[in-house]
Amino acid sequence: MVLNVWTSSLLATLLFAAVIFLATNAEADESGETFLPLGFYGGLSPNEEASLVNIICTEDSSGDYYCTVTDTTAEYDLEDYAYYLLDSTGTTSEFGEIAMQNISGNAVGIDVTYDRTCDESCDDDLQTRSDAVDADSGGTYAVTFHDNDRDGKLSAGDKFTARGSGHSSDGPARDDWSLKILHQPTGLIAGVTLTDDTTYDYFVIVGEAQYDQHPGFRTNREATYTGTWVYTATRPTTFSLKSFQIWFEGTDEDYTADCEWTIYLHSAGANISEHVFGCQSDGDNLVKEEYSFDGNNTGNDTLLETGQTLEVELWYEGWEDVNIYAGSTTYDTGITVQSFSRMVVDNPVSTSATDVTDHSANHSVISYTEMFGTSVDLSINAYAEFYSDNLSYDWSSDVDGYLGNDSSITATNLSAGLHVITVTVSGEVCECSEQRTLQLDVTAPPTAYAGDSVVVYANVIVQFNGQGSDVDGTIVKWEWDFDANGIYDWSSDANGVTTFIFNTPGNYSVELQVTDDDGLTASATRDVTVVAIVIPEFPSGNETGNETGNETSDNGGDGETTGSGLPGFGAAGSMAALATAGVVASFRRRKLLR
Repeated sequence: MVLNVWTSSLLATLLFAAVIFLATNAEADESGETFLPLGFYGGLSPNEEASLVNIICTEDSSGDYYCTVTDTTAEYDLEDYAYYLLDSTGTTSEFGEIAMQNISGNAVGIDVTYDRTCDESCDDDLQTRSDAVDADSGGTYAVTFHDNDRDGKLSAGDKFTARGSGHSSDGPARDDWSLKILHQPTGLIAGVTLTDDTTYDYFVIVGEAQYDQHPGFRTNREATYTGTWVYTATRPTTFSLKSFQIWFEGTDEDYTADCEWTIYLHSAGANISEHVFGCQSDGDNLVKEEYSFDGNNTGNDTLLETGQTLEVELWYEGWEDVNIYAGSTTYDTGITVQSFSRMVVDNPVSTSATDVTDHSANHSVISYTEMFGTSVDLSINAYAEFYSDNLSYDWSSDVDGYLGNDSSITATNLSAGLHVITVTVSGEVCECSEQRTLQLDVTAPPTAYAGDSVVVYANVIVQFNGQGSDVDGTIVKWEWDFDANGIYDWSSDANGVTTFIFNTPGNYSVELQVTDDDGLTASATRDVTVVAIVIPEFPSGNETGNETGNETSDNGGDGETTGSGLPGFGAAGSMAALATAGVVASFRRRKLLR
């Protein structure tokens, strides 16, 4: 059996010490309601860390039950603890202090190692009591404590012994009995049954009655502060109170509870509402009372932004002090919150595309850009506060339609162009939905066409008619590189039409580059084979030579070729060739007549 005892460092003791409870381990169901139990203990410093102590109980053959501390993350003085041995009905068989102390002139405590830790400084009365506890078989002292390391603190290795019946023991403890340990400064009680795995832990808060005492009667009672539930919102939340439940019992047999509970609701530092409930029982026995806030001005649709607090303040008014039990599944004192939380939906984002906008403003439209033909990863973060909900997602594009139905999707084969992508997040429980959008510009590069391969003569004008297209925009620039040196020799923002003269025979790879309005480029090449013009040779005469070099012109030329693949002269070229041949023939004829 494992006994979990929560302890913490102390605040200075105050007459009416404020008690702060933090609502922890909230449990939500599908109805949208969340129960917030009291999960922290009165009197704790908010700057100190609570610690956990583990205790394991076993039974030996003599009928004794040994409960040993196995580990602890912090150690506190034994004077802070008391013990209770309870029978199977929950009735206390024995209780008392653990540490040896003189209280109001009486020697108390069950630490059998006391006289071994204080040497000559031991109090004679406490030493006598320690020896008596150690020597007892259980008839007088049903529970003993052994401070293993004799440090005066509850720490690992320390051991409680509950005396049972058998052999040398004649104590009252039985298998179905339980041991409780009370941390007195905080009111935390932790307990365990002695022979099975049933463990429990809870704490007790005192609701103090304030009144004027007279002989035989009391008057002028007033409410006293008991504690506060504090919930800090981690996300924007709207809420209302649903119900309040509390375990308590009176402590004065001469008076009935005849009490009232007052609850004040505070949010973000402002008082929202006040609720008064009359006690339903007389407080003679430990009971659980439940109260409904329905129709009682519970601050419906009160909004908590991230970091703001919901504070539910509890006050008690009565004729007797009461003990309030909380902190366990058995003593489930707490409040139930009905969430009317708006569904919180963040901006959708892309983890693959390039973000091209500043989207620091909440829920602003974000613009991305991505290349045509690539996949785009899209995701969105959404949640509902206080309760569990089944969220569904629907992604769509105003260009391509449906894209997916998960919180994160990968969109493929998106059309080129500007997309407005909308994601709709819907909640099943809240019956609500939210939409967010982003813009995605899917940009496609342009295409270029430089023309078919061609064979031309040197010194003849060749025309180039470059073509370009862009599915998501326009071509804004055409450029030609005629000599394949990587430097464009000609450019235009109107079209790709120009002419060029190749003066030197050879093979040329002419490149066309086009640029679209997104700044994307594409290129294409045209193979140009340049051959020399061949002049027919005559039997004798002077031969003419060609100068080398290339020329470019914008005057145009048809670049016409013959059926054999060689360039033709065209009409002008034919006339020039015939004229040249005529001059050469005439010159040679005159020379022969001489």
